[in-house]
This record gives sequence, C-alpha cells and structure tokens, in this order.
Amino acid sequence: MKYAITIYLAGTGAALAHGGHDLSLPQTGLAHWLAAPMHAPGLILLAAVLGGLAVWRAARRPD
Repeated sequence: MKYAITIYLAGTGAALAHGGHDLSLPQTGLAHWLAAPMHAPGLILLAAVLGGLAVWRAARRPD
C-alpha cells in the first residue's frame, strides 16, 4: 500500500500518454514500448526516476 499512489499514477500516465496507436507498429510487448515514438519520453522519464531512486537508496544505506 506504501507505493499504491505512485503505481496508480504511473499506470494512469501511461494510459493517457496518447490517444491512439500506429497500427503498423507492434501492438503488444516490449517491442511496442520500444518502437512507438510516443512512448520514448515516458521510457526516458521512467528510467530517470528509477535511476534516481536507486542512487537515493544507495546514499541512504548505512555502510
């Protein structure tokens, strides 16, 4: 429950990212996320957020 709001917002953001899909692109799986140009900013943002969280957690970890 601790991360429920974050997961919900991430899912909502992905659902509202764009209105439709180009039918010439793969429609499911990892190929869809990597091939669709509208997903690139979301993937970059997700990678930045996850990388930032990893660095933050590593900095807070006692040696």
